[in-house]
Amino acid sequence: MTILDTLACEARERVEADLVQVGLDEMIHRCADTQIRAGFPFEQALRSPGLSVIAEVKKASPSKGLISSDFDYLRIARAYEDGGAAAISVLTEPKRFLGSDQYLVEIGSGVSIPILRKDFTVDAYQIYQSRVLGASAVLLICSILSDDQLAEFLGLADACGLSCLVEAHDGDEVDRAVRLGARVVGVNNRNLHDFSMNTANSAGLRGFVPGDRLFVSESGVMTPADAAQAAAMGADAILVGEALMRAADPGELLRQMMAATQDPTPRSSCRRQDPRKVTEDSTQDPTPRSSCRRQDPRKVTEDSTHDPTSAAGGPAPTAQDDLTHDLTHDLTHDLTHDPTSAAGGPAWRQDDRGLAVKICGITREADVPVLNEMRPEYVGFIFYPPSRRNVDLETAHRLRTLIDPRIVTVGVYIDAEIAEIAQAVESGTVSMVQLHGHEHAAYRSALRKAIGKTPIIQAFAINNTAAIQDCDTEFILIDSDMPGSGQGFDWTHMTQVRTLCEDTPIFLAGGLTPATVREAARLGLYAVDVASGVETDGVKDPHKVRAFIEAVRKGGGQ
Repeated sequence: MTILDTLACEARERVEADLVQVGLDEMIHRCADTQIRAGFPFEQALRSPGLSVIAEVKKASPSKGLISSDFDYLRIARAYEDGGAAAISVLTEPKRFLGSDQYLVEIGSGVSIPILRKDFTVDAYQIYQSRVLGASAVLLICSILSDDQLAEFLGLADACGLSCLVEAHDGDEVDRAVRLGARVVGVNNRNLHDFSMNTANSAGLRGFVPGDRLFVSESGVMTPADAAQAAAMGADAILVGEALMRAADPGELLRQMMAATQDPTPRSSCRRQDPRKVTEDSTQDPTPRSSCRRQDPRKVTEDSTHDPTSAAGGPAPTAQDDLTHDLTHDLTHDLTHDPTSAAGGPAWRQDDRGLAVKICGITREADVPVLNEMRPEYVGFIFYPPSRRNVDLETAHRLRTLIDPRIVTVGVYIDAEIAEIAQAVESGTVSMVQLHGHEHAAYRSALRKAIGKTPIIQAFAINNTAAIQDCDTEFILIDSDMPGSGQGFDWTHMTQVRTLCEDTPIFLAGGLTPATVREAARLGLYAVDVASGVETDGVKDPHKVRAFIEAVRKGGGQ
């Protein structure tokens, strides 16, 4: 039995002991009553400009023994926050790492940045428990979990408003994490089976993680030079423990590490590699996909509850499944009504069964129920006063709190002030930005500095596609010559557009309706974007919204 096997076995024993103290039903109810910020703040923190640092609080480890004898964990955590850490990792494993759940509770109350619960998650009980303790994220280690467990835990964590750092050590495990829909993939330079170290491991596996996922390099970062090397190889974040814990002034070392990596250039771009090839290789599926196409979260939830009518099959729902379903409903209500919702969460998603869908021009609370029922991948708020679909930031923010947090909100702007866009991102109202005016490269560069790694969609009219070649955004949208009018254009031109776009995912807008969208699905694009095509008398018609999304899911990409 390896060290990791032992740790996993001991974790199961701890769960059994915890269940005696607080039963599963009671833990679920406590979880449902717990208030946390919506919007997956752990992921939002890692999307800030430059290399983010997850600073770890740990007293000991199996490989190094006692690391800190003077273990003032709350002082250390506050030093990390003062030093600029994006998040704090807290060890709660008590036997080998000398951690404690109480450390997490007190640190969570003593700092304002997100907390990762660093433990060996082997049971759904621990996910409910993590939210109750105050965590914003949990660790899932691929090598101790089956595909079914990973899918179940990812779906459950989403329902609980928790992010997952899905940890891998080799190419097969990275492939599993990506295939199962992990939004944050960590590569550990330490082999947890024997605790040997290979600092080149992260660099070797970076290319297998698509650009739409956050990439974290774990272990082996000891100096500012190591941090700079991680940034250079394309990491979005590093997890640093021992070096900071042994430092005389951990906050100062943290500042030095961050200073060594100062680079405002965003790294999370789908244009860095051929994303379709990465996805094909990782899933052994010959169907071409963009790296931005993430496993449909609906499918994860279906698999995790073992719906006997699903393709995955599995046993009939149990009493725990019913409780999980009820909790998911309650938690979704709680989270979507949290006015402190922050940007973050799924940066972009794709239904593996077809095109992604964006319903644009949401203006009313009456629009929300059908969106939460059908759950398109994106909804759009238009911040442009001349538009009849214009909303102000206050209205959009209120609508964001009502919309399912798993739906990505996009702010649509036309030659707007950068400060205006930044305010919408910082308030958590939008998680992506769409530019629909005459924005040039210098404007986009300044915008990136203001909004960090928030993805950008640049829109082009079909009569101005030559400018695509100079565009460096994560996504491109093609519209008619009269955006917002509902008028279409000759889709045969999209063949040339796809050539110009190379591997950049394309949204298609203009003239789309429930009747025409199936034809659009045959164009091989990333997503469809509709506004007037699902309206009656100038407002969103829930019947048309439902029909449009159903048409995409029945015919898109088949």
